[in-house]
Parts: sequence; structure tokens; C-alpha cells
Amino acid sequence: MKRVFCGMDLLKEFRGVRFSWTRVFFFISASAFAALLFTRFLEFLFLVIVLLGVFCASRSFDEMKIQKRFSANTFWIAVLVAAACGICCYFNIINVQTPWFNIGFLKAGAIAVVGSLLAIYSVMVLRETIFSVARRNNFGEIFKKLLLKPFVIIFVIYLLSISAMMLADVHFIDDIYRNAYGISGWENFSRFLSNAISPALHGGTFLTNIAPLTQVIAVVIMALASVFLIYALNGHEKITFWNIIAVVPLGLSPYFIECFSYQYDAPYMALSVCASVIPILFINRSPKKLFVVTAICAIVACMTYQASLGILIVGMIAAFIALWGRKQLVLKSAFCTAMGFLLGVLVFRFFIMNEVATYVGTSMFSLSEMIPGVIYNIQKYYSYVIRDFPFFWVLLCALIFGAFVVTFTLGTARQRVLACLVACGAVILSACLCFGIYIVIDGPSFACRAMYGFGALIAIYALSCQNYRFAEFSNYGVLILSWCFFSFSFAYGNALDEQIKYNSFYMNALVEDISAYVKNSESPEDRTRLQIDGSFGVSPIVENSPYGELFVRLIQPSLHEYWRWIYNDCFYEYYRLRVELVQDLSEDDMPLVYSDYYYNIYADESAVLVKLPFSV
Repeated sequence: MKRVFCGMDLLKEFRGVRFSWTRVFFFISASAFAALLFTRFLEFLFLVIVLLGVFCASRSFDEMKIQKRFSANTFWIAVLVAAACGICCYFNIINVQTPWFNIGFLKAGAIAVVGSLLAIYSVMVLRETIFSVARRNNFGEIFKKLLLKPFVIIFVIYLLSISAMMLADVHFIDDIYRNAYGISGWENFSRFLSNAISPALHGGTFLTNIAPLTQVIAVVIMALASVFLIYALNGHEKITFWNIIAVVPLGLSPYFIECFSYQYDAPYMALSVCASVIPILFINRSPKKLFVVTAICAIVACMTYQASLGILIVGMIAAFIALWGRKQLVLKSAFCTAMGFLLGVLVFRFFIMNEVATYVGTSMFSLSEMIPGVIYNIQKYYSYVIRDFPFFWVLLCALIFGAFVVTFTLGTARQRVLACLVACGAVILSACLCFGIYIVIDGPSFACRAMYGFGALIAIYALSCQNYRFAEFSNYGVLILSWCFFSFSFAYGNALDEQIKYNSFYMNALVEDISAYVKNSESPEDRTRLQIDGSFGVSPIVENSPYGELFVRLIQPSLHEYWRWIYNDCFYEYYRLRVELVQDLSEDDMPLVYSDYYYNIYADESAVLVKLPFSV
């Protein structure tokens, strides 16, 4: 296992910088920033802290100028980055009103100022030290010679695979209302980092649709995550063709393909995957560094997309098993990793997370319900895997996991029987934990996008096989499976295109038929009440494909009765129909005014009820 370039090297570089006011400024800014986020002090105290931070910053900049450590270019880059951070922080926080972010205009402005000062300091110090450390560790040469070519190849593979999806240009579920209103809304599920980054990515607080740029960015991030995963688990100096093939399921499993479908969410889902992979790069560093990096990355993953936590867990299990197989001591590092992960999750749970109770829950099982609840969730996840995947895919997955047990047993330095038992235990434990913290949640999401940890499980153990003899057991299996996933992604993109045509036909006909019974009043109190029962269903072409059941889970109809939260106002934004969606209408109380093969419409002077043919 190689020693990789580590962000902790920056700390060593910084220790040689004897800036007293700089360090005071840093700690004051960091403390103030944390206090402003997580407490409710009086506003005047915030202003005092901000003014003190400005004073220390000015003295700090004087010291930097005298010692000529920082260039003018560094200063102006820091100012620009700080301005962007401050604006994003300000607009993000004033739009998020939760128990932890229940703040006013003045407090939000103070947070923006302090955040900007902290960003100025961080960028000015890190920019100089990064170049120094990178030169010393030849990081540029490592990336150029070892990582650049695999990155480009994986990027092209991922980009080609989602090309049909991008050509379909589908507003996928949440994209419908984000495209209409330009809002983020990720705070509902505590994805505050997604909220913070999105204004910078979209060029403003109104999130205009910039697809396919967001999906291309997601591809870039996933390609980086794939290269990092190869580099972390690859026991060889050179990345090979088989390494690249083995990592493909990380980004092209049918479960992560749904994440690529989102025109707004995709980059942040990919970022959570990358954050979950990064700690594996630090597996050979000191336990303290591993603890810190794991905790930080766990928080980042939780604040972008929580489903990625399973990747961090499985990747660490595979990496520690590999070290154990070489007779290296791993107990202390494994303990620090577990504690770092636990700390990150607990910080998120008690200081950041919002409690929600919508179509999914966020509460954990009680202690008495924990074991049967976890078993039930794992069984349900794998019932979906078996139902979603064709039988041939399931056999290939079993071949890869079995090949890991065989190659690890034959290639390890440990006693064979013990190695076999450890390998079997690692695979079983990883298979249970690949869905992350969702297995301990009462009522988690079982959507495909919540299950991409299973694709990471395949990629991680396919990569791990290649560190031992007889890797051919898994190489050809993962080659066939990766090709199946690659081919599936095109079929999925074309199926999305068929579904959008089907949806457009239905929606155009429905809007035209109900428009005669809608008042279209500008007054909210006088709007027509609209209720939609049933669903459009999916296109027959989609339903009759060999991937029918998986397509039905992946491809959602654009309108059904459970999506009131999306369509409550979008009828006006997309079709200029001012209606209020309700749930209390009955066909027994209203006359039938229109009926055909596709739907029935019941209406009176103030309400319209539409009965669609398919159940949800």
C-alpha cells in the first residue's frame, strides 16, 4: 500500500509559519463561526466578535506583508473566494429556518462576514502551503503519470453511458419544482452543504436549469472518486485495465444511474461518494489523522447525500482486511476510524440534522427494536436487489464475492482456514453495511438512489481481488457485469425518452380537458380545487422491456396522486392553470363531466376530480 499525498502535510508546513496574529485571527474566526451557527447569542455579541476578527485579520495581513510570505495574487484570489463564500453562506442561511438556523437578518450578515474572514485566511495560507507540499511530494508527477490517464478513461466511460439520458433531457422528480421555482430545498433532508454550494454552481440564488452541465460535473467527480478508490485499494504501482473495469460498477450500477438522472441533485450525490472514498486514501497514515479525516468526510457525506456512508464503511473494511492479510497491525487504526465515523455521524445527528417524517423517516429504531428492525431492512433491501437484477447479474455478483474469498485465502500471508473465515465474514458484514445508516432507520428510503452502496460493494471487492493471485476468477466476471451495466445505461436513457413522450401525451390531453372547468383565478381563496387519483403509469414500451421491474422502479410517471408536494403550484408554472391540489374530494359528490379511455373527470363549480386509470 503506497503512502499518498495527505492534506495533513499542510499542517506540518503551517507549523513553521510563526504568525501570532494570524493564529489568533484563525481561532477567533473559527470559534465565532461555530458559535454563530449553533448557538443563539445576542446580536451585539456577534458584532463584537466580528469586529475583533477584523482587527486580528488586519494585524495578520500586516505580518504577512512584512514577511513577504504571500503574493498579491494570493491575496486577491483569497478575497474573491471569500466573497463567494460569504455570499453563499449568507443566502443559504437566511433561507434555512430550522431549530439550529433560526436566525435573523443581522445574525446572517455576521455569519457571512466571519465566514468570509475565515475563508480569506484559509485560502491565503493553504494556497502557499499546497504548492510547497505538492512540489515536495511530487504530487503533480504522481497525478500526471499514474492517475491522469485512468481518470480520462473513466470519465469517458461514464460520460458515454449517460449520453442517452442527457439527450432525453428529463426533469426527474424533484427537478420539476426546482426548475419551476429555482429553489434548492435540500434542507428538508439536512443536505445543507448542497444548499451552500448550489448558488455558486448555478450563478445565483435562483437555481436555473443548467443541465447537462450539472451531470457532466457529476461525471467528473465520480471519475475522481473512482480513481481515488483504485489508488487506495490497488496494491500495485500502476493502474491497469482490469482496475478500471473493476471500478465501473461504482458509477454505473443501475442504482447510481438514477442519481445521474437528476439535473439538479447529481453533483452533490457524486460529491458525497467522493467524500466517502477519500478516508480510504489515508489508511496508512497515523490513526489520529485517519480519525480526523474520517469524521470530517462523514459529516460532508451526511450534508450532501447520506446514502454514501455505506461506501466509506465497506471501503474501510476491505482496506483493513488487505492490511491484516499482510500481517500488519490494524486494530488501532480500525478503532480510530470507527470512532471518527461515529463522531461525524453523531455531530450530524445532534447538531445539524432536521427531523422529518415524510415518505421516509429519520428516527432510529429503539434499542428493543434495533436487531429485528435492522434484519428487516437488510432483508428488504436485498429482496429489491434480487427482484431488480436479472438472474445472470446476480450470478456474476456472487462470482465476484466468491472470487474474493478464494483469492484472499490463497494469496494472504495468514493461515488459510482463518483467512477464509475472515474473508467470508468481511463480505457478509460489508453486504449488510453497504446501505449505510439506512439499515438502522425506522422507515428508510428503499428507492434505487438509496441503494447505490451495493454497486460500490461490487466495485470494492472486484478491486480487492486484483491484489492477489488468481484474480482471473473475478476479472472476467466483473468485465461482463460492467458491460451489462454500460449497456443498461443506454437502455435506461432511451426508456426515459419513451416515458417523457408518453407523459407529454397524457399531460397535454389532461390539461386541455380540465382547463374548461378551472376558474384560473388569481386570488388564492377562489382557486379551483383539484384532486388527482391514480397515476399515468409507465409507457408500455418501458413496462415490456427485459428490465421491466427495474425500469418501473427507476422511471417515475410525471403525475400521480402522491406527488402533490411537487405539483401543488407547478400547474401554473408549466401550464398556467391556477389550482389548489387537495385530497378530500369524492366522485359520489360530483357529476361526471368527461370520460374517455384514458381518464374520467368529475367537476362542479369549485372543484375538479380526475380519476387516472393506473393505481400508484
